[in-house]
Amino acid sequence: MRHLKLTIIMSIILSVWGCTKMDYNTLDKNLQLHTTIAMPIGQSQVTVFDVFDSIKDNLYGSDKEKNYVFLTFTDTNTIEMMNSGTNKIVIPEREQILNLTQIIGDEVIRKNKLYFYNPIVTMTFKNPLTALLNFNISSVYATNGTDVVYANFNGTPTTTIPLIPSPQNGQFGDTEFTFDRTNGGTHLLFRLQEPKELGIKYSVEVAPNEDISDEVFPQTATLITTVKLPFHFDAKSELRSIDTIRDVNLDLATQEGGIEFEELNLELKFHNHLPVQTNATIRFIDMLGNEICRKENISVDSPEVDANGFAQEPFITDILIKFNSSETKEIKNTKNIIIEYAITGKTEDSQINIKGTDWVKLFISAYIKGTVNQNIDDIINK
Repeated sequence: MRHLKLTIIMSIILSVWGCTKMDYNTLDKNLQLHTTIAMPIGQSQVTVFDVFDSIKDNLYGSDKEKNYVFLTFTDTNTIEMMNSGTNKIVIPEREQILNLTQIIGDEVIRKNKLYFYNPIVTMTFKNPLTALLNFNISSVYATNGTDVVYANFNGTPTTTIPLIPSPQNGQFGDTEFTFDRTNGGTHLLFRLQEPKELGIKYSVEVAPNEDISDEVFPQTATLITTVKLPFHFDAKSELRSIDTIRDVNLDLATQEGGIEFEELNLELKFHNHLPVQTNATIRFIDMLGNEICRKENISVDSPEVDANGFAQEPFITDILIKFNSSETKEIKNTKNIIIEYAITGKTEDSQINIKGTDWVKLFISAYIKGTVNQNIDDIINK
């Protein structure tokens, strides 16, 4: 009966630990198993909302089926209109400043190169006058406090938009006009390094041959400005993201299984459905927050991307990381694993068009080679 019990226990040990070699000392009844085990560590998932976590409240999806994502910001101003006399200027030149650090986030601007493909600026002017007016733009620009980049309207920074008159006193004539990549080259505004402000200089005057003698002044107009930044990026854009796998407890195998580490390999399996390639850095952190070691320049391939920059089917990248003997001794103290992603297009010429449903998933497994020392009497008597 004792022999049968020992046979059963040893069979269980061999099947659980995947034993490849066994040493047994008949004098002290010590059993030494040389084994390799596979151990799932954890998984993570990064989406566009994680890349822009600090400003995720500003992110919107405009189409549930296609799930496009964009940043948006609206600014509303009421403006007093006066009759200035012979020059018919009812709103002297003024400047509207939009703080891009509030829209995009200061940290996001600093850490990324966001070459927005088609920034859209939409302005709606509510005209209280029954006369036709002209909205004269002298410039639309972006600045980082040092350098300035201007929008381009057919070779000039200026443009004029006719404003619809009010149908009658007490009502408004609404005129909506849009600046974008085609009309104004707004993508050029975001080639500036770390843009901080978007500015619009404008004035309003009465159109030629219009009579305002019957108008009552002062009047109040309303200007509504909306900035929309779709997550469609030009080539050479760069994005960064960080994700963390917490409570890894690699030492669990030592604590519960009695394994003494000899070798450790990690298998990283990336499932990528972002229209990008990624250079990842994996950092191993102990319970005190100290970095034990890091593995850099881990290349994650991009899925196929269409001409508009959209990802097609997910692409799987399988990577095996080997640790040397000194790293193996320390790595078992890992508490958290931090993954840092540096994200670029599939090629240098590829656009990046991100949907809210795009993601990159990481699955990590450990392959631990070590020894288990057990006393036969201790096993039998349990």
